[in-house]
Amino acid sequence: MKKNSVIENLYYTGNPNSDIVFVMVHGGPGAGVVHLRNMEGIKEIERYYQFAYYDQCIVSFAQKKIAKNQLVDELSIVIDSVFARFPDKKIILFAASFGCLISLLAIEDKNVTKNLSGLIMCSPFVYKNKKEGLNKFNLMVKEFSGNSIFKNFISNHLSLRNFDSIPLKIIYKFLGKKGYQPRHIAQVSDWMFEQELSTCLRNEKIPILIIQGDMDKFSVISDVEPYLNDENLDTTYERVPKCGHDVPKDNPIDFELSITQFIDEKI
Repeated sequence: MKKNSVIENLYYTGNPNSDIVFVMVHGGPGAGVVHLRNMEGIKEIERYYQFAYYDQCIVSFAQKKIAKNQLVDELSIVIDSVFARFPDKKIILFAASFGCLISLLAIEDKNVTKNLSGLIMCSPFVYKNKKEGLNKFNLMVKEFSGNSIFKNFISNHLSLRNFDSIPLKIIYKFLGKKGYQPRHIAQVSDWMFEQELSTCLRNEKIPILIIQGDMDKFSVISDVEPYLNDENLDTTYERVPKCGHDVPKDNPIDFELSITQFIDEKI
């Protein structure tokens, strides 16, 4: 990971007079940060706080495999850069969906955590345990197996390790029609499904806000419930009504309220 290229990919928006900077970690590897930035709830809180944005791993736009350490190292560089630029401001990680996993993996390094004042996880897309992750993977593969364009590639057992061996054009053809972000599942399949929320959340000492939509199909309360009353964690939970996976888009008013209350009470 080249430090200079990561820093060049970093830009700032929002209120420069705020004493808080959000480091935004978007979901969907390869999706870029634009989708997150355009949500009404994000636009609203940009009025009050400063924001640091970056697109995860430029390699993702080339549709190449993304290693876990690439994403984690990149975020660590971003946090260090923001802290170096604003040493007197409070830095909060704001992570959405898959970005929550990257953030949790990054803050396992206490050298990263020491520069952070908090973590906000919006619709965390992290599996409760490896068994659940594997079940989700197998369900996804089962969906593919019913499609004729995959028949030559899944006649044998398709594992986490070889999922991305399916030719790119096949992935695009199928995932594109299904409304998935093309290729991104394959880019991280060899490690994403094996991460455990229980391991990632272990003994984190910074304040954490978890925001979930009450109709979210990807991020559900049963996955995070065991950690809400963990005495080793400083965790706040907000279940936002009338929301799917994109809480800042589906219910911007309650989303904004959750953010401001967390900052007032915990940061």
